[in-house]
Amino acid sequence: MARKEKLQDARAFTFRMPLDKFEILSKVAKARDVDVSAVLNWIITESLPHLLKEKADYEEAMLKVASSKVWARKSSAGEALQVLRDLLAELQEEYAKLVKRALEEGERRAG
Repeated sequence: MARKEKLQDARAFTFRMPLDKFEILSKVAKARDVDVSAVLNWIITESLPHLLKEKADYEEAMLKVASSKVWARKSSAGEALQVLRDLLAELQEEYAKLVKRALEEGERRAG
């Protein structure tokens, strides 16, 4: 029986890029007989270890902020609120990831 492979979720988006950079990517894509998005995905994949380290460093810094209550030492309420807003946004993102994982685990048990 053929194994069903789950396709990775993908998100389409657009962004601006300097023309000279795009022309380089376009030439590389043409040489590889792929489109520019494939070249960008390749570049991101090659950079993934560095990106994951940056993400881990950021998460560690956020934990330090949360445990140190750095917002309490800010000179203005506005600065303190900004620190708390950033921390809450990070917590909401982590919460959403856990909810998604819990739902996926529930589907696996039911299926």
